[in-house]
Amino acid sequence: MRPAFLKTLIICCTVAAASCSTYSTRTELSAWKQLKSVQSFGILLRLPANPRIPRAEIQENISQWLSPAKQMKKTVLAGRCDDALCAYGESNRFFQLSDDNNTFLSFKARGVINLYLRQNEAALKNIMTENSLDSLIIYEVYPVLSFEMQFMDFESVICIVDRELNVLFIDRQSNRYEADEINMDRMKKSLMDRISERLLLKLTDLGIVKV
Repeated sequence: MRPAFLKTLIICCTVAAASCSTYSTRTELSAWKQLKSVQSFGILLRLPANPRIPRAEIQENISQWLSPAKQMKKTVLAGRCDDALCAYGESNRFFQLSDDNNTFLSFKARGVINLYLRQNEAALKNIMTENSLDSLIIYEVYPVLSFEMQFMDFESVICIVDRELNVLFIDRQSNRYEADEINMDRMKKSLMDRISERLLLKLTDLGIVKV
């Protein structure tokens, strides 16, 4: 099969998959005018300190989803990332919920994000300088798999900052899926595909990539 045809086939399959999936997202902040002027983005994946799915596997899956897309703006998936930047505990995750887990605490979430940016200012700016980037997309994901109870879910926040670490965009998402799967590896892959597709759809909405 010719490479050009294979790439087109992958893109078509991605579009078809995207059209069949929905994600419960809500935009918390959008500085659209400033966002449109950004020409290059780096993507940082932020996961729990001890994720159920290894970081390397999720990173690879995201790369597979993004690689067929046409880059309308330069987009780089950051590889190495220390824990201060790309790992979190319950108290410092961007996705902040009330004690009963029913209400998203938007004001507190912005405070957590601001503290994260302040505490990691030098490292975040260094990533942008080394890769000649105008902006960073911090993709925080909380994946949950229960093979015994046959469900999977994930919560995520996408936060975009400019070179000076001004926040340009924040959105959040939460979805739960019933599973009918006897193979744990296939269940894990299904969840990773949803995590990657959620990011791809938002990048497409923002005009960063095109599928």
